[in-house]
This record gives sequence, C-alpha cells and structure tokens, in this order.
Amino acid sequence: MITRLTLLVLLITACSGPSRQRRRDPLRDPLAEAAALMEQRAVAEQLDAAVAAYEALYERAPGDRRVVAGAARARLARGVGYPGRDAEDLARARELGIACLLLRREVREAAASRGGELDPESFVSLVGED
Repeated sequence: MITRLTLLVLLITACSGPSRQRRRDPLRDPLAEAAALMEQRAVAEQLDAAVAAYEALYERAPGDRRVVAGAARARLARGVGYPGRDAEDLARARELGIACLLLRREVREAAASRGGELDPESFVSLVGED
C-alpha cells in the first residue's frame, strides 16, 4: 500500500512540477530584435528594418501592447526624422497609437460611450499626461 501511495505521489508531483513551466513568450526574441534595430534608428536603413520588423509583429500579434506601441514609435521616428514618407508614416503612427490606447479597457469603454469617438482631451483625461 505504501508503495502504491508513494508512486501516486511521485506521479502527481511529476505531472504538476516541471512540465507546468511557464510558457515561453514567443514574441520575446522578435521584440528584442526590433528594439535593437530601433536603438540604431539614426541610420535610416536600421530604422526601415525596425519599421518592417514591428509591422510584421503587428500582423502576428495586433493585440499585444508591446508590439503596437513599438510599431507606433518606429513609424513616428521615421515620420519625424526622415523626409519622403513622412505623411504616410505619421498617419500610420497615429493609427497605431490609437489602436494601442484602445487596447486599454477604460479607453475602449469611454470610446464606446461616446459613439466610438474620443477627442484628444478625452484621451488625456483617461490615460494621464505622461
């Protein structure tokens, strides 16, 4: 009887132990690579690569705040820092910035209560000025 009880305890322990490790974040490495590219944004080609990396991540995970915020920052940096596609990049940065804010429950609820529209002052009152 003790042997069966010991075996049962070992089986339960093994089942609930190491095999229940936290799942690895599949976005960790791609986000780190995109962030590394952003650190070198003074070089136009690196910034272009960062924009492409974040846009690819956005296609993969549009509900991840880290991805959406990174994509918005990359587009903003390129729109402000490099002429040529500035209007397109700034429009995309705005779109992504709003999408990022709408990932917050309180912002979504406020937008819904106003028929889907929020003015800039409403955003500031909901998320603060920082």
